[in-house]
Amino acid sequence: MFYNRTQEIERLTRALARERKQFIVLYGRRRCGKSTLLRKFLGAKDVYYLASQSEQTLQLAAFRQLLAERIPAFAHANFTDWNALLHFLNSQVTERFTLVIDEFPYLVRAAPDLPSIIQRLVDDRAKLKFDIILCGSSQQMMQGLVLSGTAPLYGRADEVLKIDPLAAGWLLDHLPGQTADQLITEFSTWGGVPRYWELRSDYPDYDSAVAELVLSPDGVLRNEPARLLLDDLRDPTGALSLLYLIANGVHRPSELGARLNKPATDLSRPLKKLIDLGYVERESPFKAKSKHRKGNLYKVKDSFIRFYFQYVQPNLSNLQVDNSARLWQQLKVNLPLFVSHEFERMARVAVTQGELGKDFFFTQRWWGKGKNGKPMEIDLVGESLDKTKLLVGECKWSTVKAPDTLNADLLSKATQLPFYHGQELIPVLIAKNFAHPPKCFHLGAEEVLTLLRK
Repeated sequence: MFYNRTQEIERLTRALARERKQFIVLYGRRRCGKSTLLRKFLGAKDVYYLASQSEQTLQLAAFRQLLAERIPAFAHANFTDWNALLHFLNSQVTERFTLVIDEFPYLVRAAPDLPSIIQRLVDDRAKLKFDIILCGSSQQMMQGLVLSGTAPLYGRADEVLKIDPLAAGWLLDHLPGQTADQLITEFSTWGGVPRYWELRSDYPDYDSAVAELVLSPDGVLRNEPARLLLDDLRDPTGALSLLYLIANGVHRPSELGARLNKPATDLSRPLKKLIDLGYVERESPFKAKSKHRKGNLYKVKDSFIRFYFQYVQPNLSNLQVDNSARLWQQLKVNLPLFVSHEFERMARVAVTQGELGKDFFFTQRWWGKGKNGKPMEIDLVGESLDKTKLLVGECKWSTVKAPDTLNADLLSKATQLPFYHGQELIPVLIAKNFAHPPKCFHLGAEEVLTLLRK
């Protein structure tokens, strides 16, 4: 099962076509398809080595055995360190090939000097006879090994590719037969992680997949958040607690601190770590002057993790004794509300990908007090580059029966924005569907997905 990744394959192809031997780094969270991408991309003469969590002696032996299948000189050779093995490999190469070391951090834990050994190889490109691709799922460690200014490999990589979850639009091509409404509901649960979709494809419908994969005590994804965090954190307990609270409506540092009985200042570092890993995002109102202002909210960015902590974690005791499929029928009553938050996030991106994207490159939610002193919120707001236009949008995960009335209310509300000073207002309505076409710019669910193709 292989989806998309056209841009990544093109980038790798261009890099390895260069005359100079290449050093490439590829990283990202687990289950996003890094290994699958590399195996699909590599040719018959290339070497792919998947590291394991074992001692250096065992790793060297396994690597030597793999190379012996391609290079006879390795059949009877023995190595006590990586420096000897890699230099011997370079001396035996007769034809350029690509060496991929997957889960590179596993090797570094057993051999901390390995980055320096690779650095010396890469620094002497004139003598290097093969290309090197390092890949890993420990985002923190990969960044520390390559992107940190004090790391031996800092500044050496010809390409650094971060493999993120896929955008929602690819679902239209690869899951035929489902409506846009169904696809957005599914995406709200599984997100853009290819492995989750691969597992989902083994089940006849959404409900049975959720019950068996996520809710069942034996489900493959039952303990997924903890497994993901263990790639980057020695003890994920604190991070799991933060994710649970944020997913269930506790969005301000002061509130999080109160619930955890900790000073809010103690949460700055763990929250930043979760942001860096891509699991949490910090949201501020449109036009907020500083990212550090008190109005900032923290939201769970990862769709599956948000689903897990809303539906699984609060119900662990019941799930141990009750039938998961039967319990899911009770739990999913509020699923439309859950999906609406994901749809709103998707809509903010989609409106900038179509016709409106010519003037508006970025949209953001706004909340606060209007000019009349009353609290208000607008789902998406954007400003044109010349600052003469304001894009304002309303997002509904439902059938809008009176879109023109909704449009009029939106425009009225927009005039109360503190930064509205007579700019041209461009309204946009985004909904699951409309009873009849609005007179303003609008997007339905299928149009949103279409605009999110990458």
